[in-house]
Order: sequence, then C-alpha cells, then structure tokens
Amino acid sequence: MNRGWQGLKMNIVGTKDMDVGREDDLAFFNSVALFRDVPEQTLLDIRLIARYETFPVGTVILKEGEPTNDFLIIREGTVAVYVHRDAKKIEITR
Repeated sequence: MNRGWQGLKMNIVGTKDMDVGREDDLAFFNSVALFRDVPEQTLLDIRLIARYETFPVGTVILKEGEPTNDFLIIREGTVAVYVHRDAKKIEITR
C-alpha cells in the first residue's frame, strides 16, 4: 500500500444497515468525484484502511479547531457543517 496513506484515519459514515461488500464499496468510491479516476487497486488499498461508522442523529463528529487526522466520507445520511462566529452558530453546508 502507498505509504502516503499512513497516519490517515478514513471514516465512512452511514446508517447501521449500509452494505459494505467489496463490489459495493468499489461502486461507491467510483460514484465520488474525488475517487472517480483512482485506479481500482488503490481503491482496494483505501478500503483496507477505512473504518465504517454510524452516529446517532445530532452527534457532533468533529469540532472546529480540534486537530484531527480523520478523513470523513459521508456514504449515507446528512451532515451539517457549522462554524461559531461572534457567539453565533452558522451553518456552512448540509
């Protein structure tokens, strides 16, 4: 595997019953623009380091300003991204 991936924690976020088979994963990765032109063997390498996680509605996954090596891919569901400015919570995207 490419050493450039070492230290990276890749989390694929979705629902409890998401399908995580090899063929389904490759189809999913190919549907993500970032991975569309990545060779299949590299996608298989990425799959080896990926962790599949689910979170209850309303869970804070990452906080602004906290260091992380996480790379999150939202496979199923919706995630909102907020920043705090002048004591206000501002939604950046959903």
